[in-house]
Amino acid sequence: MRPSGSNTESTPTLGVTRQSDATSFACYAPNVDRVEVRIFKGNKELISPLNSVADGFWTTTVGKDFTGYAYLFRVWAPELKELIDPYAFQLETPQAAGVITDLKPPANDGFKAPELKDLIISEVHARDLVGWTSIPKNQSVFSQLKTFFSQQNPIEDLGINAVEFMPLTEFDASSPNTYAWGYMPTHYFALSGTYGTPLEFQALVQTLHARGLAVILDVVYNHAGKMNDLLRWNEKAYFRHDTDGKRTNCSGCDNDLRTEHPFVQKLIIDSLLHFLKFYRVDGFRFDLAELLNVDVLRKIETHLRAYKKDVILIAEPWSFRGHIANQLKHTAWACWNDRFRESVYHYIEGNGSAEELAYVMGGCVPDPFENAFQSVNYTESHDDYVWADRIGGDAETVRLKTHMMFAILMLSSGIPMIAEGQDFLRSKHHVRNTYNRGGLNLLDWEVLKKHDATHRYVKNLLKLRASDIGKLFKVERSTQMYKRLFRASNGSSTGILFNADGSKGKQQVLLVVNPHSYAVGFDFSGLNLRSFYQIADRDRFFTDKTRLLSKAFSLEPMSCALFIKEM
Repeated sequence: MRPSGSNTESTPTLGVTRQSDATSFACYAPNVDRVEVRIFKGNKELISPLNSVADGFWTTTVGKDFTGYAYLFRVWAPELKELIDPYAFQLETPQAAGVITDLKPPANDGFKAPELKDLIISEVHARDLVGWTSIPKNQSVFSQLKTFFSQQNPIEDLGINAVEFMPLTEFDASSPNTYAWGYMPTHYFALSGTYGTPLEFQALVQTLHARGLAVILDVVYNHAGKMNDLLRWNEKAYFRHDTDGKRTNCSGCDNDLRTEHPFVQKLIIDSLLHFLKFYRVDGFRFDLAELLNVDVLRKIETHLRAYKKDVILIAEPWSFRGHIANQLKHTAWACWNDRFRESVYHYIEGNGSAEELAYVMGGCVPDPFENAFQSVNYTESHDDYVWADRIGGDAETVRLKTHMMFAILMLSSGIPMIAEGQDFLRSKHHVRNTYNRGGLNLLDWEVLKKHDATHRYVKNLLKLRASDIGKLFKVERSTQMYKRLFRASNGSSTGILFNADGSKGKQQVLLVVNPHSYAVGFDFSGLNLRSFYQIADRDRFFTDKTRLLSKAFSLEPMSCALFIKEM
């Protein structure tokens, strides 16, 4: 991609390119008078002019390998500004200068991410996983995570096969120990120095792959942090403004990026390719993707899939400006499904309908999705209240409602996502927005011991989904006859029979759910009752096959039950 309509045969590689005896520098700075690069280390300093080569590009090559040196571009527009290279692979300190690094692509480890139909994601924050572990804190967060994942760990034990890290690139940070979610980005190639070095992150990805875990990065291209140097490079060109000349705020975080600008598009695509090439990550989740515009998302898909055909692309398909899930239905994009989130929540609270529950469990096909694996199904993420704080009731009610919710989530078509700690009833003491509250966010693994029964219940559901019978839930598109609903004697309680039409063979699964505070009865006389045996109730999974389905079946309050009919 070129930032402007250009007739030149090639576009220079932006940023720094190293050779054994030389270092090349290139930047994009249209409509400026002069550009230099200042290279420095300790009391050593060299200033070299760049040459204008066309269409706003500037380049130079200096006859020395400057690995380990810091550098800044000096731009006259018309007054002098020293600016951090937006293509810098690493920063000296937050907001200080770029660092010339000896970063090479790692060897191909042969890892292949699970297909979308088999993907089970856990959304995590780098610090939260290790903050309260016994892993020594005199090493970087990336190194602590490598230790965490090198041994048996609760994420892997649960049955997760993909880890989605909240943003890891440089963000507005006042000190190396600043806790933040990372959604105020300042640079798009450079990993945050608060977490570690590029080589340490390479080693972490290799460790995760060795454990069978795909790596998805949460990326933020819809807006910029207040310390983002693009504001100084060319604010008018790179950021959206309203008719009064003020920067727009459809993200709720200020500084909306002008993604329709060719250079911004190039920066986005180049930085994504950088993480595929130099770290071998498996995919990306795009924060507030609606603000990038659909045509830009299609360009991203084209460029990334040309490099890595099975790259995982996930959009948060909304902003304060609108919602675009329906516009992505004929693409390879998956989307966070807020309809699933809200419909399941209202159903569990006793305010939903069986028909709506069945629809969202089918992946919301055909509206807004073309196939179920475009739907990322979830009930909790970093935003807003955690699940255990959002639902009502005492501790026992929360536990029972959570077991019902997970049964629904894991038997739904689509891509299930679990928030960190959700499987052991993590609470943030009803604080809604904890973006900078490290003490509330760090995972207390002692709570897992307290709620180990819920963790094991969720683990068994994931194991069921990964088993052969899981094919009954992982359906790309289902016909109206695929599911059969059984209504309870009263309320919205329901039984959902999967593979009712026998299109997936002779196996069938029956999920029965009662979200109400009273017992309900069902009439299952239309089924071959002695062929169905119970594998789970609201508390546990069973290993025997002695509990058979009865014609007049009663389900206790706030309960679920699972039955299987085998071949």
